Amino acid sequence: LRALQPEIDRAIDRGAAYLMRTQLRDGSWSTEAGVRRNGITALCAYTLMKSGIPAAHPAVRHALVYLEQTPPEDTYSTGCQLLAFGATGDPRYHALMKPLVADLASWHRGGAWGYPKQWRDAHGHTGLHDTEDLSATQIAALGLWSAHHAGVAVPAETWKAMFAAPLRHQEVRRMADVPNSTG
Repeated sequence: LRALQPEIDRAIDRGAAYLMRTQLRDGSWSTEAGVRRNGITALCAYTLMKSGIPAAHPAVRHALVYLEQTPPEDTYSTGCQLLAFGATGDPRYHALMKPLVADLASWHRGGAWGYPKQWRDAHGHTGLHDTEDLSATQIAALGLWSAHHAGVAVPAETWKAMFAAPLRHQEVRRMADVPNSTG
């Protein structure tokens, strides 16, 4: 593995350079309008910091300013924004993280989160609702974990519900019930 480290480091450096090269003037990384723009931007900022780029670097600072001025509206963006703010290691982001934690805590259904899905009724009316999704739950969990490690309180009830939610989706089978694939 040590022999591969220089190659791994070069790949990380190329990825970070690509992200910095493709950042938009407003600090974001997406021309997509709507709720996903925050998530993409937060994930890019988080990636840069986890790649060794300091939070004080202009590209990261610019992204953080964008995120500070643009509140997230969905589970994915909120979880990613918590990851980005937490990765700075800067306590001044605690004030911004607290309402994000409160949002996630209020959005879960029985400990699981969802992605917004658009619906249309028989009369042509449209709206959004969340459907339970384990990948959205994972992003929420990672964001809450980041907030907790940054020193921002996460309600105990949210943790308890979140730990129980994936078990509802777990398929339990005894080995005697699994077909023998070797014939």
